Amino acid sequence: MPNLAFHLEVLDKVIAKLMAGGDPSGVLMNNNKQFAALGALGPDLLRYIPISTSLCDALVKLAQSNPVGRISTTTLTNAQLQELFLNPVGAIYALLFRLVVVPNWPTINQIRAFFTKLDGIVAAQNELAIPGIINEAQDVLNKSKALKNTLPQALPNVATIIGQIIGLPPWMEQTLPIPVAPADPRGNRLSEFLRWHKTGEFARNLLQASASDHQKAFALGWLCHIASSVTGEPFINNITGGPYRTHWWCNRFISNWVDAWTSGFYQSNAHMTGDNPTPPYANWQPLCSANLQDMFNVAGLSDGSGGDVPDAVKAMATGNMGTLPSQFPAEIANLFETVVNQTYPAATQPLAGFSANTFGQAFVGAFAVYAVIREVDDPGRVGECWITHPQPHQLILLDGRIAAHPRVLRDLFLSRDRDTASGRVENEAVIAALDSGFDQDAEMQPCCAMAAAVDKRRRSTRAVAK
Repeated sequence: MPNLAFHLEVLDKVIAKLMAGGDPSGVLMNNNKQFAALGALGPDLLRYIPISTSLCDALVKLAQSNPVGRISTTTLTNAQLQELFLNPVGAIYALLFRLVVVPNWPTINQIRAFFTKLDGIVAAQNELAIPGIINEAQDVLNKSKALKNTLPQALPNVATIIGQIIGLPPWMEQTLPIPVAPADPRGNRLSEFLRWHKTGEFARNLLQASASDHQKAFALGWLCHIASSVTGEPFINNITGGPYRTHWWCNRFISNWVDAWTSGFYQSNAHMTGDNPTPPYANWQPLCSANLQDMFNVAGLSDGSGGDVPDAVKAMATGNMGTLPSQFPAEIANLFETVVNQTYPAATQPLAGFSANTFGQAFVGAFAVYAVIREVDDPGRVGECWITHPQPHQLILLDGRIAAHPRVLRDLFLSRDRDTASGRVENEAVIAALDSGFDQDAEMQPCCAMAAAVDKRRRSTRAVAK
């Protein structure tokens, strides 16, 4: 399914079109842009709920006390295994933040600050400033080498655990009764539940229950997310070879490339000649410097621009939320809880449970993830951004299977089911935000180019265009 950058580009276009037509909804969203952007995260916001301190500590212990060949998440307690199943994305980010990001944040921040300074010197052609940064350059070089030496020590065990977490499928594909029987929808992860059950009804109720301008902007942003998901997810399915339910992690991985392409294309005012972009991909605005976390930061959280590790990142890395969730606007958290209970009878809701506090925690987690993506913004300098949000031309496709950039997973393929085909989208009531103009040739050219950048198979590109 498309990720945040894609949905924010759609949101911008919807706002522009509504405002051009004199629709007050466009003005309202534009005047409350952060709340509309938060809504544009849609159910995906709930992917980022931080895990508990207990599970976080257990995963860290597993990574630090076992050789790679002897690491198994099956040694966790039943309660921890259930939480891991219900919140795999939060668990992955907690482990990465705890063992990789937080310990190396000062070094990463210094390297990033140095290159920002150097970029300014080069742009100004200020040769007189170069002697003054020579000593700093040597220090940065030494720390970069040290970083490249220390990171590989932590990554193999972390990668092993992440690989096992990736193997946990969504609820309906689960074969074991964890946490409930596979046929029981209460086993849904929270984000998947809102995506697969009464999606249109929930979106309508959200808008109808909104009273303040902040709430209305949030609800309209949520509607934009639903509209762009319905139109965008079949495209992702086409590339991955099947739907999210059977290709859930591959789906997310491909969506990162689509995000990078979409953001780069529109933010760089690019155009395509066949499969060739102008300006070239290397000159596109990188997604990792887009500061997406600022676009939905309705709670005013600190992103660590002063050099310290952001509190949200520390919270995600430890499971200790402190008072951060309480900084999330109560009018949005309470609206969310009210509409969930209005739309879904209590007996049918997921075991993980919805609450106003859950939504606040998810916001903290999402902010932390996008703040970290910003911090490792250049794949040529620090070497982490291409894992989470790669450049649009970096995908390697081998023998009909989707594989990551070889520096990330080398010869390891992402799992997929060759017998699973994309199905049609079931009817849902969605906002008419994407009209027939989307199918015109001028708009389809970027779509074809995006498909070509992500999937070199011409047949798939033509299928997406059709």
